[in-house]
Amino acid sequence: MRRRSSDNLSWIDFGALDISLGNQLQSQSGTAFTAGGTAPSYTLTPSPAITSYAANQRFNVTFPSAGTTGSNTININGLGNVSLKQYASDGTLIPVS
Repeated sequence: MRRRSSDNLSWIDFGALDISLGNQLQSQSGTAFTAGGTAPSYTLTPSPAITSYAANQRFNVTFPSAGTTGSNTININGLGNVSLKQYASDGTLIPVS
């Protein structure tokens, strides 16, 4: 890995990026997942597994089918259903419809 010098005239090497880590970052293998189940009740089993829900957790999820109008939920690692949310054009979170 390299960074710019303080005078911004050259590059300074400060360490190598592990190739396998670089591949994982590029493929988003630790942050992008594919859900199972069908609308309106989806499931997700990320690896590594989470053991509890926490405030502001976010997952990048691809769904196998379109949701339904109403209450779409996801159950992650069998921890219980939570409502799916999406961002509206004004940046607020709204239920998936």
